Amino acid sequence: MVYMGGDNGSTLSSLEGAGEADLAEMKQVGSTDHLNVVVQYDRMSDHRTRRYRITRGGALVRDQVADLGETNTGDPQVLRNFISWAVTTYPADHYALVLWNHGSGWKEDNIYALGKSLKLGQEALTSRQARRFAQRRASRAFFNTTMARLLEQLSPTRAVLFDDSSRDFLDNAELTNVLAFAAGVIGAKLDLLGMDACLMSMLEVAYQCRRSVNVFVGSEETEPAAGWPYQRVLGLLSKNAEQEASALGTAVVSEYVASYETAPVTEVVTQAALDLKRADAAATALDGLAVALMAGLADPNIYAAIRRARRDAQSFYDRDYLDLLSLATLFQKYCQSQPIYDAAQQLIDVITPGAPGSLVLSARSLGREMAEAHGVSIYFPPEGRVSPFYEALEISKTTRWNDFLEAFRTKA
Repeated sequence: MVYMGGDNGSTLSSLEGAGEADLAEMKQVGSTDHLNVVVQYDRMSDHRTRRYRITRGGALVRDQVADLGETNTGDPQVLRNFISWAVTTYPADHYALVLWNHGSGWKEDNIYALGKSLKLGQEALTSRQARRFAQRRASRAFFNTTMARLLEQLSPTRAVLFDDSSRDFLDNAELTNVLAFAAGVIGAKLDLLGMDACLMSMLEVAYQCRRSVNVFVGSEETEPAAGWPYQRVLGLLSKNAEQEASALGTAVVSEYVASYETAPVTEVVTQAALDLKRADAAATALDGLAVALMAGLADPNIYAAIRRARRDAQSFYDRDYLDLLSLATLFQKYCQSQPIYDAAQQLIDVITPGAPGSLVLSARSLGREMAEAHGVSIYFPPEGRVSPFYEALEISKTTRWNDFLEAFRTKA
């Protein structure tokens, strides 16, 4: 199941060309007797949403099974309907869902920015403010109901931010709820959730998905416009439709990176497959590290070492996102504290790519800039600012990482 949000272009960058290319890649393999490739694609050019069962070769129009007219990709119910239709119409032993669009990791910081810029009583943002706000991040997003709720709270006139569906985004609660719905329809966890989107391989995002998904595939860094190599992935899947989700996830990682190794233009890429059965173990280790770090903040030398580790750790397009293994390793290197060293080691043990019992099944990257990307990132902003939305995440309710971020912020 591939859910493609291509109704962008008036505010966020257009993805329609990339969508057409990806559909063409899918048609190089298509469905088989043992594999159904089903797609829902919302286009900007004609403001219509169509469903397809992809077959090999021929014109795409011949694969169309439904024309839904104008839909809002940003409505969670639209995605629920697609999942329900796909599972009911094309029942299977295994299910994978790919979310295809822009992405911004866990962040709902565009809401945060709006909250800072709106004033009570203000009727609406100007078009210039709206466009500047939208362009501050390449945020690949799906749903906008959280934005609507915030607007209701902050402005008595219910100001409208954008005038097209490219403003839609998926907030974390909605992601969790939609995946729970999918697992309910299937009667088991999704075998694989793929994020063909930017910045999504974060512990925070993976933790939100853990109860409804077995294997999570995503990128720590932004993705090139070409995204996933669907012909490669589907080619492997068509030869072995019964393979385990872990094997499929690892194959996606390998094929994704391999597809850019021979590209005419060198791309900086990352991709990882996560075993979400290990997400709770990773969260427990993160909690232990947070406790050790908070205890060390009273020591000026430890505080300085934490700052240095944060500065030197592998970061990504969003500089608030740091590779978790890189960060934990630097805590061990810089902090002269046995409790911090031991807590960091417990985390390292559960997130080292390919290690027995690791959260990270596989992680690969291209480009010297991503040499220390090991599959899963974490939110760690500089001193002085922590998003107020972070505390609503499940990772913040289960661990004390948010408490550490706040303590680090107030220490500055």
